[in-house]
Amino acid sequence: NQTTTITSVCDPESLPRVPGPKLGPFTSTALADIKFLSELGDGDNKDSHVWKVQINIDNEWEMYALKMVSTPLAACLVNPLNHLVYYHPNLYRDKVQAKYMHTLPRCNFREGYLSPFGCECRAYGRLKEHGREDLAHKAHGYLLIPYQQQLELLRAYSAAAGYEFAPSHLDQLWGRPEKDRLLPVKAIVKELVPAESATCGIGPRASQARKAWEDLEALHRLGIFVLDIQYWNYLDGKLIDFSRALTSYHPCLDSCP
Repeated sequence: NQTTTITSVCDPESLPRVPGPKLGPFTSTALADIKFLSELGDGDNKDSHVWKVQINIDNEWEMYALKMVSTPLAACLVNPLNHLVYYHPNLYRDKVQAKYMHTLPRCNFREGYLSPFGCECRAYGRLKEHGREDLAHKAHGYLLIPYQQQLELLRAYSAAAGYEFAPSHLDQLWGRPEKDRLLPVKAIVKELVPAESATCGIGPRASQARKAWEDLEALHRLGIFVLDIQYWNYLDGKLIDFSRALTSYHPCLDSCP
């Protein structure tokens, strides 16, 4: 596996750029040397791609799950606000835009409140604030994946598929226009669940059901409304996905009809 050393002079900020809880960068630059090992899950997720990776931490290669988030807004709108925007446009304009968007750039509002990346960062940020990271599989921080590392990922996809993808395939992978090709992709570094514990696809087992319910109640008390608790969002009885979660304060929580 080849790696590319990425450096930056920027000091990354915690994200998203909206009021409320945030997730900090995984490294001091939000960049890292990464080896892409294998894709996790069924590869059919419309808003993200998750890979088993090794990340160089102080010259030690450590294993993680890396969730890289696609970019199109159409795939990023969380369900309640999607309904609000398209079926109650007057309410959206009067109750949401008027109250929030005049104080935030439109791109920050959308990414912070409506995108899977923003939803996950806010939920994990709230868990960190309250010392309750035990309620889900842990997220360590976010990374930016520059274009040259995206090409490394493409080579890993090509090796797995047995034929070579053209660089333009990245645009399809992330759902982005060609003009955005050189922009970095945002990713969240999560703990890697051991294969023997990764009972993905069957949800919490009977012995884990009560604890899973108690965890949901605890999340609600923290102001995190998960919304998407389908079985594939659990590994070993714990949530692994907050991409549809609403974390207070959130426009949906006081604006949905």
